[in-house]
Formats: sequence, C-alpha cells, structure tokens
Amino acid sequence: MRRTASLVVAAATALLVLAVAAPAKPRRAAPKVAVQAVPKPHNEFVTVHEFQVGKRAPGTLVSVEGYFVTGYAVGTGAVRLHLTDSVDHVLSTEDALLFEQHAAPVIVPAARVGKSGPRAWNRRGMMRYVMYTGKGRPQIPLHDVIEKVRVTGTVGSGRACLSSVGCIEYMDMNGFWKKL
Repeated sequence: MRRTASLVVAAATALLVLAVAAPAKPRRAAPKVAVQAVPKPHNEFVTVHEFQVGKRAPGTLVSVEGYFVTGYAVGTGAVRLHLTDSVDHVLSTEDALLFEQHAAPVIVPAARVGKSGPRAWNRRGMMRYVMYTGKGRPQIPLHDVIEKVRVTGTVGSGRACLSSVGCIEYMDMNGFWKKL
C-alpha cells in the first residue's frame, strides 16, 4: 500500500514537472473585426435638407439619405459626390449643375476608394449610383434612374458636407439597405 502511494506521488510529480517544463502553445490573436461606427439617432437624417439645416459641428458622425446627382474623381484618388434629396427633375447637364449647387458635397477619401469592385470609381463600381460625371462639372450622363443611397461619415468644415465617408449603402429593389 505504501509502495503504491509512493508510485502515485512520483507519477504525479513527474507529470507536474513535464507540464511546467513543456513550452506553452502560443496563443492565437483574436481576428480583428472592423467595427462600424453608428451615428446617434439625432444625427441620422432622412433628407439632405434636414442635414443642411441641422448644422452639426465639424467632426460629428452623421448619416444622410439621398441621391448622387454628380460625381467626380479628384486628383488625389478621392471621389467627390453631390448628394441631393430628389433627382426627379434632373433631365440635362444644366439641371444637374443647378442641383449640384444646392446638394451636400460628399468626399470619399482615396483610402476608401477601391481599385476594383463596388467601391472603385468605374462604371461597375460607384458610377452605378451617380447620374452625371465629367471633369469638374456634369458633362457625361451615366444613368436616368439611380438607387437611393445612405452615406455615413463625419461632417466637414464650411458648408454642410461629409468630409470623410466611412460607409455607403444603397437601397435594393425590396427596400433593404445593402453596403457598397
């Protein structure tokens, strides 16, 4: 009995020494998940006019719904878009220019504009949601009918504009918002 007890103690001690001496397995870092910032309810605007009248401080995170009447590629790789409430009466480049003057400017930084895919500035990407484009002014008609978009970003300085866009969503045929 004594001999069995000493063998059990010796075996337990040996296992304990092996467990302490064995190198620990390296821990895997948890995968990083992109956290989407969500604006507070009083900073979610259903119309561009509400956003312009709301006069939020620069740097405030907001969400605005509307239509992109014009869009241009900027030399830095960014994209400048103009968000308006309605595009029902935009029938020509002159109309687009008038609507652009009263629209809220939206700047998508170059880091957010993709080289390919839905975020790229091409006809398969963001141009699908813009009515007119050109070199600094509306010159080329792209679409007659476009989807409604919801833009989430920070308020820029000066006139009511979104200076740094984090998320662009569009409304599909069933009325659901899908990320661009």
